[in-house]
Amino acid sequence: MTVDPTQRPVPGANAPLLDPEMAQAWRETGAQLRRTLIKARSGLPLTPEDFELPPLDQDQLRHAILIPEDAGELAPALEAMLRRVPDNWGRIVGCDRGWYPLVVQLDRDLAQLWKTLCPRCGLAEDLLPVEVSPWEGGR
Repeated sequence: MTVDPTQRPVPGANAPLLDPEMAQAWRETGAQLRRTLIKARSGLPLTPEDFELPPLDQDQLRHAILIPEDAGELAPALEAMLRRVPDNWGRIVGCDRGWYPLVVQLDRDLAQLWKTLCPRCGLAEDLLPVEVSPWEGGR
């Protein structure tokens, strides 16, 4: 994603994409935590192995961007959203594919609402989200 230097700065404009090995470790951690939760909810005894997780680079997770592998045509819109996330907050989409269109549409609706409210209540124009081209549902 290229950032127009004439526009206001975007917090994650220069954030790198998450290293593929770290992205895989992140996915494995999520899967392991889900398995452990299911096991605990089922009343099965937990073992120390249930809590063994791959090592994660917390600094990289806080600053890099993780675009879901299954984002498809929504990847650019999700990336634009994640680039607006401030440093140290983590730039990771934490939902499944079925939610991506809803998240992207919510972001667009909130941006439109913000644009409508800014002139009326004196909110700073520079707080507006970065523009993203509309998603048409395909290419």
